[in-house]
Amino acid sequence: MLSIKTIQPDTLKSKAYGFSSKMTESECVAKLFEMYKALTK
Repeated sequence: MLSIKTIQPDTLKSKAYGFSSKMTESECVAKLFEMYKALTK
């Protein structure tokens, strides 16, 4: 029997941005702001 593994949305976002799954939400937000700042220079 096949089983479907449930993937949390936060896990998908972490993988999409290359973040560690152990990063806190605050760390993720800070990193996203750094990335945005670099793009808008």
